[in-house]
Amino acid sequence: MRVAQVTSYFEPHVGGVETHVRELSRALTRRGHEVTVIAADTEGAGPASELGGVRVVRVPPRSVWFQTPSMPAAVEAIASGGFDLVHSHTPPPIAAWRAARGSRRARIPHVLTFHCDPEIPRALGGIVVEAWRLTIGRATLRRTDHLISTTASYASTSRTIWNYSPSVIPNAVDPGFFRPGASAPRTAGALPGTPGFRVLCVGRLVEHKGLEQLVDAMAFLPRPTQLIIVGDGALRATIEARARASPASDRIRLLGRVPLEDLPEVYRACDVFALPSVSRLEAFGIVALEAMASGLPVVASDIPGVREVVTDGAEGYLANPLDPRSFAKSIDALLSDPLTRARFGRNGRSRVLREFTWERVAERVEQVYNQVLGRAEGASPPAATPAAAA
Repeated sequence: MRVAQVTSYFEPHVGGVETHVRELSRALTRRGHEVTVIAADTEGAGPASELGGVRVVRVPPRSVWFQTPSMPAAVEAIASGGFDLVHSHTPPPIAAWRAARGSRRARIPHVLTFHCDPEIPRALGGIVVEAWRLTIGRATLRRTDHLISTTASYASTSRTIWNYSPSVIPNAVDPGFFRPGASAPRTAGALPGTPGFRVLCVGRLVEHKGLEQLVDAMAFLPRPTQLIIVGDGALRATIEARARASPASDRIRLLGRVPLEDLPEVYRACDVFALPSVSRLEAFGIVALEAMASGLPVVASDIPGVREVVTDGAEGYLANPLDPRSFAKSIDALLSDPLTRARFGRNGRSRVLREFTWERVAERVEQVYNQVLGRAEGASPPAATPAAAA
């Protein structure tokens, strides 16, 4: 079938939703579908390209408010694209609304993956988000034929979708790309061959990732434990300043953005992975899957969504997301117990192979597509309607 994947941002922009759309599109292409990604051209990449067998159409954003590009041209791209089905992704939310309008105009089904609740961490941000939820958010859901959430716990605690009945289809990872090494090398790319355990964190340096708490946790971890932070973002200067002020400043390294092809080696060169996110914007944690696939135990924030990826005492530990001592205690417990570290690493790798491969996820998404197309042919009502009163 011909499928349009609609998202606000796409490569070269980096983020969890972008990774999901890229890898899902590639997996669907391998299954014989013709996939086109429609996204805003916020990076000046040009109107069209091809990525791993996936056609990419970038439309000019009319404006960008609160990091959300407005994409009116996406409606025409959908309507004139000859697609069988549209699959949009939110947040940011405007792309999904445009996708819903475009699919209605083209008279084709619309599937929506709700990755997380939007947040605007600034004055009056909560009011803006609530206004969106009650207006454009509801309009988008009314024009959606099938809703997908990546975890059940997030779906049941989201004010936006808790009255709906989404399918639960998780994120995934490529376990052939992210995999354990025969032995963890002490030199990987920009990592020097220095002694001591390595705690790794990978992610954008933005407010909801909780990097401040992880930097503060280093003060409670013994020497020569090191913290390696991979990623870039608006808070880089803030995190660097906090690291310099830390008693453990000589043991904290910010590597910046590392090319995707080099990431597996960085994972394999570390001992424990940390995911310290503090917000509902972290609804899953694809980087935790990358770490688990690489055989690393994980210490993650005990928040909805993430706690379905990392089971406390199985693939790692869950910690209080706002308590640096809690993170330090869990990390130290792993660093001081090599047998538990190894067991959690094996458990994580095994769980990824069972539940979180892109082939498995693409198969489940394909089943949703077939179900929705079958209903459309039978003129049944949309699936994304409010469930019985909650």
